Order: sequence, then structure tokens, then C-alpha cells
Amino acid sequence: MKRFVAAMVILAIAVGGSIWMNVYVKNRVEELVELAETLAETAKTKDMDDAQSALDELENLWEKSTTPLHMFVIHRELTEIELNLHMLGSYLDGENWALFREGTVRIKESLEHILHTQEMSLRNVF
Repeated sequence: MKRFVAAMVILAIAVGGSIWMNVYVKNRVEELVELAETLAETAKTKDMDDAQSALDELENLWEKSTTPLHMFVIHRELTEIELNLHMLGSYLDGENWALFREGTVRIKESLEHILHTQEMSLRNVF
């Protein structure tokens, strides 16, 4: 009986941890997607101050998110987003709005890909 209870406690901890991880990743990535959408909107208006402010906000949230996300998400995907964020800064400094807009789309798509690959669904299990 003790073994059964111990096994059930371990199972409950594993399931609870998995649910917490999925909720955390989902919420954090959704926040990042919203900021990426805001950044894309500023690229359309070509307002340098708004774009810099939105980029700073996205970079700050990204910095806060990277350590926990590294525990749950494939590192290659996170590295790709980080590189694109750095490139956005370069595009903004050079006022290359076409590449800036394209970079915001790439970041948003990468974040949405993480969102879909981390959600709990049978599609992701098999």
C-alpha cells in the first residue's frame, strides 16, 4: 500500500509540474506575441520613437523569459528569436523599415510556433 501511495504522489507531482509548465509557457509566449504584434504595428507607421519603445519592451520581457523558457523549449528556437531581436535593433538603427517589418513577422511566427508545439494536444504527443 505504501508503494502505491508513493507512486501516486510522484505521478501527481509529475502531472502537476507538466500542467504548470504548459500554463507558464503559454501565458509568457502569448505576452511576447502581443508585444511582437505591437512592434509590427509600429513598423507600419515608421515612427522611430514608438518602434524603439516597443522593441525595448519586447527585449525586456524576452530577457526575463529566457531562463525559464530554456528549461522547457528547444534552444534552437530561442536562439533564433534572440538573433532576430538583435537584427531588429540593427534594422531600426539603420531605419531599414522593410527589413524591420520582415523581422517582426519572423519573431511573431517563431513565437507562435513555440506556442503551438508546447500546447497539450494529441497532435503533439504522436
